[in-house]
Amino acid sequence: MIKKKNEKKNYNYSIIVPCYNSEKTIKQCLKSIVNLNQRERTEIIVCDNNSTDSSLKIINDFQVKLIKNEKINNAGSTRNLGAEHAKNNYLIFIDSDVCVPLNLIKLIEQDSNFYQSDCTTGIFSTTNVYKDFYSQYKTLYLGFKFRSKIATINSAIMIIKKSVFNDVKGFSEVLKYAEDQDFSIRFKNKGYKLNFNKNISIDHLKKFNFITLLKNDFVKSAQLTEIFLGYFLKNKLTIKDRGEVTLYFNYIINIIIIFLIIMTLIFGLFFTYNKILYLLVFFILAYILNNFSFFIFYYKLRGIIFAIKSILFNIIDLCVVSLAVISGFLSNIKNRIWKST
Repeated sequence: MIKKKNEKKNYNYSIIVPCYNSEKTIKQCLKSIVNLNQRERTEIIVCDNNSTDSSLKIINDFQVKLIKNEKINNAGSTRNLGAEHAKNNYLIFIDSDVCVPLNLIKLIEQDSNFYQSDCTTGIFSTTNVYKDFYSQYKTLYLGFKFRSKIATINSAIMIIKKSVFNDVKGFSEVLKYAEDQDFSIRFKNKGYKLNFNKNISIDHLKKFNFITLLKNDFVKSAQLTEIFLGYFLKNKLTIKDRGEVTLYFNYIINIIIIFLIIMTLIFGLFFTYNKILYLLVFFILAYILNNFSFFIFYYKLRGIIFAIKSILFNIIDLCVVSLAVISGFLSNIKNRIWKST
C-alpha cells in the first residue's frame, strides 16, 4: 500500500559514507550531504578505512560521526561498519567520490515506488569535473549503463531498509571489487524488491587515464566473472538474477565479436581469400550494430569526434576485458581445485 503524503515525514535516514584516501573528493561529497534539504532528518556517518592522506583532517571539519574501520581493508566491511552504528531504520549509502542533489530526500520520497520496495538505487549523471577523454568516457559509460539496462544495485547511491540490509548479511567483506553486484544477487535471492529511481542522479568525481581505466575494467571484470560463475555453479543464479547477467550481455557479445575479428585478421595474414574480407566486414558491422545505441548516446552528448574516439578505445577495452574474463574463469577453477585438495 502506498504511504499517505502526511506519513512521509516519519522516516529518518542514516547516511553512510565509506572513505579511503579520498582527500581529492571527500570535501565536495560531504558538502553536498551536510547541505541537504531536510538535513535534520538524517545522521551522517563517515567510516574511514585507515586513510593515510589528509582525508581525516578534512572530515573533522564537518559535523559528522566519524568511525574508523580497524578490521578489514575493503569497501564492503567499511559500509557494514557504518550500518552497525546507524540508529535509523533507513540507510543511505553514498560513495566518497560522488556529490548528491540537495533535494535528495524529496527525490526519494516523492517516488511512490519507494514505499513499495525494499531498496532504491539511483544513477550516475553525465557530468564530471574532470574534462579529459578517459574520465568523460567512463562517466558516460556509467550514465548509459544505469539509464538503459539497470538491473543491479548501485552502491554509490542506494537507500535500503536496515532490517533488509541485515537480513541479506550486508556487503561481502572478502570481495575487493564488484561487491554491489554480489549484494544485489543475494538481495534478489531473498525475494526482496529493487526500485530504480532515475530522478536520483549523482555526480561522479572520478579521474581516469588510459592505464587506470583499463586496470579498473580488468580487475572488476575478473571479479564479476568469478562472482557470476560461483553463483551459477552453486545453482544460486536463478531466473530472478537474469538481469544481473543481461546487464553485461552486450559485453559478452562484444567479446565474441572482437575475438572473431582478431581471428579473421590472423587468417588474413596467411590467406588472401575474398571471403575473409567479407567476414571481416560482417563482424565489424555486427560490432557497430551491437553498440549503436551506446555510440549514439556518446555522439549526442559529446559530439562525433568523441564518439569515434570512444569506438576505438572501446575495442581496446574489450580486449582487456576479454583477458579479464579468462583470468576470472581460471581463478575460480583454481580456487575450487585448491579447496578440494
